[in-house]
Amino acid sequence: SNSCFHYPVLDNPDVIELPEPCNPDITGIPDFDAEAYLGRWFEVERYPQPTQAGQCNRAVYSDLQGATVKVVNSQVLDRRLLSIEGSATASADGSGTLNVNFNVNDEARASNLLVLATDYSSYALVYNCETLDNGMRQVGSWKLSRNKTLSTGAIEKIDAVVAATQGLNPIYYQRTSQEDDVCFYVPEREPLTAPRFRGQCGDVKGIQVDANRFVGWWHEMRRYASDGFAGECISSNYEQSGDTLLVVDTNVVGNSGAVNNGVVTTATVTITEDGVLRKVFSTGNVQEIVVLATDY
Repeated sequence: SNSCFHYPVLDNPDVIELPEPCNPDITGIPDFDAEAYLGRWFEVERYPQPTQAGQCNRAVYSDLQGATVKVVNSQVLDRRLLSIEGSATASADGSGTLNVNFNVNDEARASNLLVLATDYSSYALVYNCETLDNGMRQVGSWKLSRNKTLSTGAIEKIDAVVAATQGLNPIYYQRTSQEDDVCFYVPEREPLTAPRFRGQCGDVKGIQVDANRFVGWWHEMRRYASDGFAGECISSNYEQSGDTLLVVDTNVVGNSGAVNNGVVTTATVTITEDGVLRKVFSTGNVQEIVVLATDY
């Protein structure tokens, strides 16, 4: 009975198990608008989940067909982006229930997510409950935002619903970081495709470069991939020309027998105090290279 329900003190739990079976009186919001719910949601806080050990968790709902939508959940763990794709079907009665299905290691997993609160444009509170064989209930809950944080007004509305919902308690929620350094991951390597890293470029400073000692030939030994570029034998020759530093870049593209298609480009170079080589090509294109280390 409800009189026996209480919130136990749990020490670093993997899941939240509470006394008594799930409360059938807990329902999602009425007149749920599945179309307005589409798009990306950032996780701000969550109940512990064994399948969510990472950070930077996000969910993207996109229109599939009819009442069923595609859903992709992602998280960053150990600098790897882990994602899982499934489908979600909104209940026909508009009660704010999403029937979600995922395939995890060739095993179909289904669950019902109840949207307890949302304004569709900024916040959402999601709830899940499963009655276990031992008569206990396993509860999940997620606080979501269209941005990486929740406004004060959104927090107040979510907290009011949490306080009024049996099985939800602020003590069980864990914060999910959406900070750039935490969300950084190393993408999978793809041939002839430049790697795209999440977040903005950091303020990287190089060493102070002595232009007089930097002149001469430099031969590329290894590189990050570039979009569509498959050149080899890449070298650069830096020369002083009066007060200007010039560079000639060479590479070989398409080696067919004894026929090599050589590519040569020239540029003027300026060097900043932070070790940035700014190459301005005759085409007007600009490339900046940061020298992190050299013994000349």
